[in-house]
Amino acid sequence: MKRLLPLLAITLFAQTPTFRTETNLVIVNLSAKDKAGRPVTNLKKEDVEILEDGVRQEVSVFEFQKLAGEPLAPLSFANTTPPTPEERNAAASAGKAVIAPTPNNPIRFQDRRLLCLFFDMTSMDPPEQLRAQEAAIKFLQSQMTSSDLVEIMTY
Repeated sequence: MKRLLPLLAITLFAQTPTFRTETNLVIVNLSAKDKAGRPVTNLKKEDVEILEDGVRQEVSVFEFQKLAGEPLAPLSFANTTPPTPEERNAAASAGKAVIAPTPNNPIRFQDRRLLCLFFDMTSMDPPEQLRAQEAAIKFLQSQMTSSDLVEIMTY
C-alpha cells in the first residue's frame, strides 16, 4: 500500500501535456526574368520552391504584384504643414481633387510596395539622427516610385 500512495499522488497531480506551436509568415519578394530579360508573369505557387537551411518551406500565399518602376517627380519638403480645412474647401471649390482617406481593405495595397521608415530617437545621438534623416529625405526625393506607400514612424 505504501508503494501505491506515491504513484496515486503522481497520477492525481499529473496534468495533460500541452503542446504549443508558432507560425511566422515570412514575405519573400521574387523577381523572375526570361532569357531575354523580360519579367515572367505566369508563375504559380507550384513553380516555386523555398528552402530554409535546406528544408522545404510551405508557400502559403503567392500573388503577382505589378510594381511601377518609374521614379516620382522630385519632392520638395519646403511646405510640410498640412492644408487647413479652409484651404481644402477652397481647393475643392476650385475644381481640384481632394484626397480622402480610403477604407482599409486588401485591394488597397495591391500592386504596392509598403515601406516603413522607423527612427528610434532614444538610441541615436544627434549626429546619427541627422544622418538618418538626411538619408531618408534623399530616398524619398530620388528613389521613391509611384508604387511605393511610405510610412514614417519615430520612437
